[in-house]
Amino acid sequence: MELFIQVAATGGPIALAMMGLYMSVRPPSATGKIHWPWFIAFAILGIIATAANFIELHGTDVSLAEIKTGIEQLLGHKTVHPDQPPVLAIDCHPALLPNFAPPEGVNTLDLFHSEGGAEIIGLGSSITQPGQLLGWYEDRKIFPILRCDLSNKEPMYSVVLNLHAKFSKFVSSPSGVGSIGEVVYERDWPIAIAEIDSNKPFSFYAYTSSVQYAVNAQFLDATFLSVDTNERVKAHLLTLGFPLTFYPATMNATSTQK
Repeated sequence: MELFIQVAATGGPIALAMMGLYMSVRPPSATGKIHWPWFIAFAILGIIATAANFIELHGTDVSLAEIKTGIEQLLGHKTVHPDQPPVLAIDCHPALLPNFAPPEGVNTLDLFHSEGGAEIIGLGSSITQPGQLLGWYEDRKIFPILRCDLSNKEPMYSVVLNLHAKFSKFVSSPSGVGSIGEVVYERDWPIAIAEIDSNKPFSFYAYTSSVQYAVNAQFLDATFLSVDTNERVKAHLLTLGFPLTFYPATMNATSTQK
């Protein structure tokens, strides 16, 4: 192996030089049959010589994966290492709740807390027909509403996205401009998603319908089920856009506070 590497590292450039000298004397026709064989021969010899010189510079114990990485870097290609976790991008931006049901349905994240009530987890999903008129909260005004789009380059299955939500008192003022006070409750909020397709983002609308508490939530981490090992794998979260910060909903004048 070492002898082959030394011969390739030394003989490769010499062979390329000889081929170049021969072609300068007898250049092939651009449209002739000899054009492509000469081009392929140059490419193969160049790769062999590059790999051999790379090994000689870094030691003969270099793996084939490292050789491949070195050649890709030489060619300007970005190498993705298999030990790097896949990226799951989350882009949250202001939006309005849809008036009509889209074909894929509507997923919602209502970060709601009620003293003594059951702790809700996951997303809410509507069972609707495409194009069906949707009715939302007619008794209160909700602000803000964020649409969060989850996307990735490869399909992910059995995704669990973990959030941590903090519920705070909201201090109102005579001027109408309120402020977020002390935290009164906080907890984790796991979200289970069956599949995130690489060709289309998975979306949900986030808000709070509570009239008592302001909410601030953060994405902690995400895992998914590997199709290769059938084990859970951690994804690298890339959070974009607006933070999950929501003010309490305001009741309409004709409604009773809940």
